[in-house]
Amino acid sequence: MNRATSSEPGHPPSTTNWFKSSHSASNSSCVEVKFDPHTVSIRDTKDNGNGPIIAVTATQWTTFLATLDDQPTTETGSALTTLNTPDQGTILRATATGTTLRFTKTEWDMFLAGVHTHEFNHPATHATAHPK
Repeated sequence: MNRATSSEPGHPPSTTNWFKSSHSASNSSCVEVKFDPHTVSIRDTKDNGNGPIIAVTATQWTTFLATLDDQPTTETGSALTTLNTPDQGTILRATATGTTLRFTKTEWDMFLAGVHTHEFNHPATHATAHPK
């Protein structure tokens, strides 16, 4: 598994492998993401690759990340929604399929730290949003 690192700070790795935030410890459970040309897949490392996977378009993912940047603890609507749990964790839900992933507070906080430093920007939408 690759961690979200690249030669340029704030840019996601150019890989189609699963990766997690550089803010997560290498041996900890966390939100794990994989980029394909037009799709983003999300899973929970606690499931060891055997649990549910949520897939959304790169555009839907970019919209979701922008919403998280503005309001990290509220329900976000559109393709993905979040719900806070009584134990301060977060449930990520795919609106279209109802598939859910449950993350602890620490796991979600490390993911949000990566979101805030732009580690999870999809390369296709990042290039469109930030032309050279």
